[in-house]
Formats: sequence, structure tokens, C-alpha cells
Amino acid sequence: MEHDKEHVMMAICILSSVYGIRVSEIAHMEIKDGFVELTTLKQNAKNVENQNVSTRVVEPLNLPNLPNIGERIVSLLESKKLKFPAVINRAIDKANDEKGYKIIGEVFAKK
Repeated sequence: MEHDKEHVMMAICILSSVYGIRVSEIAHMEIKDGFVELTTLKQNAKNVENQNVSTRVVEPLNLPNLPNIGERIVSLLESKKLKFPAVINRAIDKANDEKGYKIIGEVFAKK
């Protein structure tokens, strides 16, 4: 799974579905001791001036047909055996420009 690009994209889908993480939220995802922390910045017209920052710990759903898949993906990401593709990392780096986090979802959709 570590070297196959399709599996990396599948891992992003699993993070999204099993943890309930939006694709754009991977830009602010931190993994510490197997726990996934998300820092969420709401971007809308109401809070452009007041950036609401919240951090939350998310836990995976345990799916009967894919037992412990969320924990396995997080473990691979934390150990650096699984890395996001360069195109996704570039989109994460650009996320603070005028397009915001929307660009991460757009890049993911093209893959």
C-alpha cells in the first residue's frame, strides 16, 4: 500500500469516510500517538475578520467489512510509510492563498 498511488488516494477516501474528515481538512490534520486531531478554520463571509479556530479529536467508525481500516491508515501515515501524493501536498501548501482549501478538493477530484 505504501508505494501504490491508487492506494494512497484510497487512503484519503478512507480518512474521509471512516473519520468523517473533509478532503480539505487533511491540510490541518495532525496524528499524535494514533489519535487524529483536526484544526478547523471556518471560511465564510460571516467570519472573514474573526477566524474561528477549533481543534477536535476524531475517532474512526468500525466498519464490519473493513475492520480497523481507519487505525491501519493512520498508523501508516504516522510512521511515514504512507505519504500523500506530491500533487495533494502542493495543494495543501497552496491552501492559504486566495482559493483557500477548496483547491485541495479540486485536486483530489481530478485524481
